[in-house]
Amino acid sequence: MKLSKLGVLALSTAIACAAAFAPASAATTAAKACRWAARYVRLMAAAGRVVVVFDMDDTLVDGETAKPLRPGMGLYEACLRAGAEVHVVTARFSSPSTRAMTLRELDAAGVRPAGRAPGYRALHMRPHSFGDDRVHEYKLLRRHKLGRGAALLSVGDQWWDFLGSDASIARYDRAMPKASAAYV
Repeated sequence: MKLSKLGVLALSTAIACAAAFAPASAATTAAKACRWAARYVRLMAAAGRVVVVFDMDDTLVDGETAKPLRPGMGLYEACLRAGAEVHVVTARFSSPSTRAMTLRELDAAGVRPAGRAPGYRALHMRPHSFGDDRVHEYKLLRRHKLGRGAALLSVGDQWWDFLGSDASIARYDRAMPKASAAYV
């Protein structure tokens, strides 16, 4: 059984719409979405390989304070318990100093690599060849590579964390009011 792209897009769109049109309940919507996604990952893991790709900033940790965010962390932990292959894919540029800082922030938030207990398989950082205008392309290519032969679930706070093309991002960006929401 494989997760269809349409299923991910439909689920992500429904969650994003609910959060964008009811910002006061965005945290509640994100928490419900994460609980649903955790159940889905458990079911899919029982059927085969599941890859879950998490964005970092404003999904697992607060982008300003680096403190853990409860809904994202709850889903992260549920995915690990279910035996999913978890990856962290961030739009942060890759450099030795940024990588070290990012690893410290993840560790402080309780997001640890697989060698230190159940944890994520790898941290993927954006190469400098992908400028700010190509974040969506970088994340799309990384998800495609990681998700080959597996059910794939992408979790993030931006449209580019799950949409795949300039046109689809532009279409959804124009249609949606601006709000902070978690997209699963």
